[in-house]
Amino acid sequence: MEKQYTNIENHPLFTTWVMMRQRCNNPNHSAYYLYGGKGIKVCDRWNNSFADFIQDVGERPSDLHTIDRYPNKNGNYSPDNFRWATWAEQNSNRNGYAAIKIRQKKNMAFAAYIRKYKIDEKFDKDDLINTIREKYPLNKIVFDKSR
Repeated sequence: MEKQYTNIENHPLFTTWVMMRQRCNNPNHSAYYLYGGKGIKVCDRWNNSFADFIQDVGERPSDLHTIDRYPNKNGNYSPDNFRWATWAEQNSNRNGYAAIKIRQKKNMAFAAYIRKYKIDEKFDKDDLINTIREKYPLNKIVFDKSR
């Protein structure tokens, strides 16, 4: 049975809903240029109703999952362009992904590197970059954003 919340602000997805709307609707939000500034919108159903958003997305599968615009990464937030995804899954679906090239081997998407070497998805990506840089000289690492 689904837990009832007397105050919607206590719902675990309330902040997700608020921040999704802020990224798309608020020009003063730090990430607006990546969302609303590129024309990405929240569908009217979700933008106007937290209850409708919850009804459509359901419960978050785990704390590792976040909302993802999929299958169209450039599309709007809507029931037909939505999935719950881990950081690694989202990183594979984003514009300007980071690829890693170490010791002249084939480029590997950051998310693929994480999966291949079984790195915990909760690992902070900046910490991972610093760890890689400590192990390999900077001239051996290329962060390719051409995809």
